[in-house]
Amino acid sequence: MKQIFIGTMVVFLAIPSLVLGYEIEKNPSLPVENSFIVGPAKIEAEIAEGGVKTVLLNVENRTGRSQTFKISFDDFTAGIEEGETVSIGGGKSEETSLRSFLFVEKKEFTLDHGDRLLLPVTISIPAGTPAGTRLGAVLVSSAKIVDRITDDARAYSATNVVGQIATLVFVNVPGNVNAEGKLEAIKTKNNVRIFWGAPINLQILFRNSGEVYLNPYGKVDVTNMFGRQVSSYVLDPWFTLPNSLRTREIVLSKGLTFGKYTAIAYLNRGYGDIVDEKRISYFVFPPGYVVLIIIFVSALLYGVKKIFTRNRAVV
Repeated sequence: MKQIFIGTMVVFLAIPSLVLGYEIEKNPSLPVENSFIVGPAKIEAEIAEGGVKTVLLNVENRTGRSQTFKISFDDFTAGIEEGETVSIGGGKSEETSLRSFLFVEKKEFTLDHGDRLLLPVTISIPAGTPAGTRLGAVLVSSAKIVDRITDDARAYSATNVVGQIATLVFVNVPGNVNAEGKLEAIKTKNNVRIFWGAPINLQILFRNSGEVYLNPYGKVDVTNMFGRQVSSYVLDPWFTLPNSLRTREIVLSKGLTFGKYTAIAYLNRGYGDIVDEKRISYFVFPPGYVVLIIIFVSALLYGVKKIFTRNRAVV
């Protein structure tokens, strides 16, 4: 029995990260950037009610020093107005909250510079949870211990939070739910229709009016006044939460010289293979072309005037 006990202790000492519920990879040669990295930025999962799934989060310390990190959970929402971004902890709804369904074995740890933490996060959906989207955030906060000197010269240690990064967690609980959304508009920023050159900022507006989050995707083609395609831009999938309006911005910079252009957005809604199409036209007048046009028009008017004056003199 003693030998078995000693053997078991040796195994535990050899793999302490497994006992603590996480794993650490060491790479002290990483460049010092006075920051830390958390990934992935987004985690998506489909978990039936009563189901459990474990996902992996990674935290990499590039601060150049030993750093303490803390894990916490919260909810997040997206704004319903154009241009509003995700709000951590804002407008919490029990119907969409995921915070109480998230779990990690250890919520505080210290990493040396170059350490990369691989942290399992468990998502447990209780039996009886209604179908639909659940939203939560895993917050990673960095903290450092500082000495605070009081009036009587006694030193106390205190923890200061110096940074926080969130990983957003999207969970769809399958069932009888409504998926509904559409490409609402494509427009130029501030609704400007005349430009003096590149870049040109376009905004693609997608409204999710359903009960589950969607990942629309597609492309934007740009054609000139002759109908010839001069450029194309890929729209990678981006998340849109239920009952929200999300804006995707792209910057046009290629193939723009002089004349009228049309930007056409083709957007797959992210369900049912339904593709929406919207377009907008605008005009580009580069300064160099404008100067040439002014010179040409001035020369034309001058020539007409000389001809008219000569004809009057002959009469």
